[in-house]
Amino acid sequence: YRGSPAWLLPAPAHPHPWVLSSFRRIAEADCLANTASLHSVHLSYHKEKVKRKREMIVREFGKLHQLLADEEKLLLQKLEGEETQILVMISENLARVTEQKCLLVELILEIKEKMQQPVEGLLKVRLCHQPSQFSPASAPRPLLCGQVAGARLGHMLRKFKVDVTLDPETAHLELILSEDRKSVRRGGRKLLLLLFDSPKRFNCAPVVLGLQAFFSGRSYWEVQVGDKPEWGLGLCKESACRKGNIVFSPQNGYWVLRLQNGGYEALTCPVSCLTPSVRPRCIGVFLDYEAGEISFYNVSDRSHLYTFTDKFSGKLRPFFYLGSLMGGKNAEPLVISWMRDTQGTSCVVL
Repeated sequence: YRGSPAWLLPAPAHPHPWVLSSFRRIAEADCLANTASLHSVHLSYHKEKVKRKREMIVREFGKLHQLLADEEKLLLQKLEGEETQILVMISENLARVTEQKCLLVELILEIKEKMQQPVEGLLKVRLCHQPSQFSPASAPRPLLCGQVAGARLGHMLRKFKVDVTLDPETAHLELILSEDRKSVRRGGRKLLLLLFDSPKRFNCAPVVLGLQAFFSGRSYWEVQVGDKPEWGLGLCKESACRKGNIVFSPQNGYWVLRLQNGGYEALTCPVSCLTPSVRPRCIGVFLDYEAGEISFYNVSDRSHLYTFTDKFSGKLRPFFYLGSLMGGKNAEPLVISWMRDTQGTSCVVL
């Protein structure tokens, strides 16, 4: 059959084995190619998925790193501020301790000097400040025989200055208060006001009380008495009697230092007579509520005058007694000194 057309050749009854083998190899090659292609697609997909996850992780952790960096910066700034505050406090405390050490050294030296003097000299310890700067900043504890206020009292007691004003509702009708309520003097009886008397007002004694009421802590104020021949200063209970002839004594709720008939006296029972070496023109009053002490100081020469000791309860109010008019000789006012540093005390304004 050589040279005859293929369509003229008769179809074999059974394919030759090598033909089947060729078809099988071709089919297997196609299958392998398809499998390889599918694996390639899957590989690309998973690579892309892993890439996206990697980018997301990097992005999220980048955000976390930035947040942590910001938080670290804030905490370091806060720590730096706290460190600055602590250093300032340490510096202030060191300066305060140094000042107190100097005061204690001076106090020890002065006590040693006083120990070489006669007994009379021990009762007079002079302060080292100008009168305008004399004020309490620590409790005026008597150091010797209950009478010595202590050296450098102006430095030690400066914290407890309070600004006292007068209460017009308590003033006797013959008293005239200044507009700023810092001074009071004797005047004529106000007949029209006799119809408006109240339980708060003193109706016989020429007295007026301070507007502030103290119930704890330590407080100090100064009153200028000038050349008045008669006056009285101190504190009284809020509940003390204000009507009729009053006996000013601790038993009746009054702790008063008074000048009368040329003599200085603490109104105790019996009366305690005082002999200041220098005529007081300004009196300092110091209240230590918890210690139960009311102390008086001669600001003119910075010396201690007297200390009442008692147990207080309830509110205490500053007390101002103008004395008799004495034919006009006692017309000079009592003037409360201005105290601008008001701290370290507990009081209410009524």
